[in-house]
Amino acid sequence: MKILICDDLPEDNHEFEIAILEADPETIIKRLHRGTLPRELNGLFENVKNILDADGEPAPHKTEFDSDYDIVFLDNNLAYLGIV
Repeated sequence: MKILICDDLPEDNHEFEIAILEADPETIIKRLHRGTLPRELNGLFENVKNILDADGEPAPHKTEFDSDYDIVFLDNNLAYLGIV
């Protein structure tokens, strides 16, 4: 299983990650945080906007969200990113 964890505070959710790996040590977990998450989210938003506003084709912005993840966890408070 592949899981993507998105949180603006990189120190959060370590207990969560440990519990996942205890349940399934084969799980691949990637974390996006304050350093990389804004760029990835902006690329995702641009792709969605292009699909909705244009001809239905995504913009040529490859993001981590385009990868083959089984589960994506997105923190409910991304205030520290400063994305409006």
